Amino acid sequence: MKRLSNLSALLVFVSLLPSTTAEATPPRSISVEDMLFGESATELFVLRRVTDNLETHMTALTDTLLVAINIESGREERAWPVQRTLETGDLVTLEHNQRIKNIPIADQINPFDVLAQEKARPLQDSAARTVSDARLQKWYSKDSYAVGQWVGKPEFELSFAKLKTRIEASLQMTRVALPVYEEGYDPLTDTAFSDFSNCQTTRLYLTRPQPLDRLRVFTKLRCFDKENAVWSWLYLAIPEVKP
Repeated sequence: MKRLSNLSALLVFVSLLPSTTAEATPPRSISVEDMLFGESATELFVLRRVTDNLETHMTALTDTLLVAINIESGREERAWPVQRTLETGDLVTLEHNQRIKNIPIADQINPFDVLAQEKARPLQDSAARTVSDARLQKWYSKDSYAVGQWVGKPEFELSFAKLKTRIEASLQMTRVALPVYEEGYDPLTDTAFSDFSNCQTTRLYLTRPQPLDRLRVFTKLRCFDKENAVWSWLYLAIPEVKP
């Protein structure tokens, strides 16, 4: 009778294992971050890194792209795939057979070749100023994101509606340049950046396009889409306020 009781307990324990494992599976989470890479007379170049946990604790997919942003219009006009890497194993302790695999991708380029071809000077992300040491300051109004030297007198401003459109267009271009790794639901193309209280300025980059001698402001804006668990750190051009 005691043996039967022990067997029943074991069967109950085994029956609970799939449920426990499912509960331990993390939610899908994607982060997208731009790093300054180069600047020509007409374009700002950023390396964009997309990291996807693929709903696992021990896997990370990292996509790297080169993106060209037109300095005058602020639009992302071109993008090239650079690298796709899959890491498996324990990514924290590195104790469990960590493996790094470079996955072949179509139209892969060397980003330094593009800089040379476009006669662009190389940049590092440190070329952008942190908010604390930038000459310009930022603030949010009711309907827009603004940057300026004087409080209440924005020199550069973008409405939240246009800001949302630009973020979503950036993520769409990312997927056009380097399609999703696994077919199915893709949070990156289903984002809903509508709550800008979840946004924070991390860096400001000031540039003067040639031959035009007018200051241009690019802000590195960190935003979080809670609905789809997508983090974005994108360089976005903030247009000058017209007098």
